[in-house]
Amino acid sequence: MKCLRPTYVKNFQCDGTKCLSRCCRNWRVVIDRDTYKKLSALSDPRVLDRIKFVDDENIFIVELAPNGDCPFLRDDLLCSIQKNFGADFLSTVCHDYPRVTYQIDENFIEQSLTLTCPVAARSILLSDDPIAFETVELDRPRFTFDWRDRIDDVDAAIDLQRRAIDILQDRSAPIDCRLENLCRLIFDQSVDQKNSFDVERHADIMIDIFDRMYDADMSVEKKDRIKNIYLSLRAEVRSTLPAVLLENYLVNEFFMRCYPFSRDGDRQLACRMFVVGFKALEFALTLTAISKNNRLTVDDLLTAIDAINERLDHNRGGMRAVTDSARSFDDWNDFSSAMLDIN
Repeated sequence: MKCLRPTYVKNFQCDGTKCLSRCCRNWRVVIDRDTYKKLSALSDPRVLDRIKFVDDENIFIVELAPNGDCPFLRDDLLCSIQKNFGADFLSTVCHDYPRVTYQIDENFIEQSLTLTCPVAARSILLSDDPIAFETVELDRPRFTFDWRDRIDDVDAAIDLQRRAIDILQDRSAPIDCRLENLCRLIFDQSVDQKNSFDVERHADIMIDIFDRMYDADMSVEKKDRIKNIYLSLRAEVRSTLPAVLLENYLVNEFFMRCYPFSRDGDRQLACRMFVVGFKALEFALTLTAISKNNRLTVDDLLTAIDAINERLDHNRGGMRAVTDSARSFDDWNDFSSAMLDIN
């Protein structure tokens, strides 16, 4: 089948020695039923004794070791199931990660990589060249997110994504202007006026999102301290954040989450979610830079991005906080004044 994907996908190879097998530690591993049948047929207690059934969720999962490691992770950072029985015996999530695939037509898919994989993140974010795309022929993947009922016209959908990505890669414009132009495209309407950016309200919204993301239950005093520090240094620090890295993040995030088709037809909500999610990242990077006296290293940047994406991808509260915030705005002016610093 045909697959639209960033060209970086073809060069990706999973190598646990480069990331200390990050995805094999402290993340819940679900075993799909087809894989469980294959593993059961082996009758190997070393495997089956480590898999348990979760009644209230009706799923099989791997029971992690006390230190959080997958019990099938070897000392050489390779998977003992893959090593002993072959890749066909890996669960679907282990087999496909960090690839994310959407079925948008019977014979057409889109595939990219999630940034929660450190190897993928370095390759994607640190490239100076704009992310490029290609259409190739692939075998049908084991798992896809089925988006066929959300997309009526595949050609129109791909054209909309292409135009959106062109906007996000317009290096003649600041990042927030690109986001404004993206909103204009997705909202399919002209915007009559620009509200002045309300930085204090923006800070309040971001702090609330982080409070919910991390279930921190911050006191009013702590929120005020964070807000005051952020407001006093934001303008200076924000201007030093690497624009190309932010661009690569935006393009990958937009395509990897299949925006703007991710909210059952509500493309405006999807667009707001995309912007709010990015603003949460920008807020995190700004606070990280402040804590480092504006001396961010590459590792600092990647660590902060990883922390945000882990909350969005592997913690229900993270994306829920972003979604609720995106739903809270009354109209375009309300949204733009709180999110887009385009003064």
